Amino acid sequence: MRSEAAAIWVGYGWCAAAALASALASLFIKFAHQSGTLGQARPLAWLAGAAGAYVLGFAAYALALRKLDVSLGYPVMVAITMALVVGFGYVFLAEPLALRKLIGIGIISVGIFMLVR
Repeated sequence: MRSEAAAIWVGYGWCAAAALASALASLFIKFAHQSGTLGQARPLAWLAGAAGAYVLGFAAYALALRKLDVSLGYPVMVAITMALVVGFGYVFLAEPLALRKLIGIGIISVGIFMLVR
């Protein structure tokens, strides 16, 4: 029983890694659009970084699904990704952090908790 619980936590860890990679890819895409005309070197470098982050995220998610049911792994990954994207937007892009966004993240987190239990 203990090893099964440990395996589930490893799956959550891989979900978190996949979420981080996906959120970073979104941030890199935004940076690409802000750094010049597509086709120039700087935006292409950001887009290449985004593609690399998506590949790493895909691999991490595949590893997560070895330990978790897809009906649990996917919602957990998406919830973490959404929270990270909102946080990255606030920190790196000066996007507003409205109370309704925080409430939405809270509601999603409660829903994920209900799925886990």
